[in-house]
Amino acid sequence: MRLKNILPLLFALSFCFVSCEEDANSLEGCMDPLASNYNPDADVEGSCSYDLANVLTSRIWQMTSVTTTFNDTDIDLLEGGELVPVCYQDNLLTFNPDNTLSSDENEVICTDDEVSLVDLSGTWSVDEYLLTIVNDNETYSLPATGINASEISLEFTYSMGTIELPATIVLTAY
Repeated sequence: MRLKNILPLLFALSFCFVSCEEDANSLEGCMDPLASNYNPDADVEGSCSYDLANVLTSRIWQMTSVTTTFNDTDIDLLEGGELVPVCYQDNLLTFNPDNTLSSDENEVICTDDEVSLVDLSGTWSVDEYLLTIVNDNETYSLPATGINASEISLEFTYSMGTIELPATIVLTAY
């Protein structure tokens, strides 16, 4: 009778030792091929680091969010289309390897009288995690605060009259 009770216990313990052995052989590392610390041998996801220029040129991007906070209230700067008209909000951004930046209309086409206050076309450069965009009228310096293969968060200062507020642009891979 006792042997009958011990067999299930031994069977359960053998699974514990097998799974512990498998964990000892696993390799934690970045499993994203776009990351600068990609490890093709990793089988357990670890943290990844990204080179901003490589990530920018690897995808076509869409501005999916522009937000700021004022008096503890989150403000969606795309809402209403005053900063960026609705027809520009679905534009696709291409960071070309020759450091030109093109903005192409997507599904919503702009009319001639719709003009964006933010022009994200021209040339671009990266210094570590600082993206600089230069066009005919402006130079935008946008520190990247979050980077992965499918999303980039860029910081900027939004001026609301005499008040300057920290704001965030989110680019999402299209």
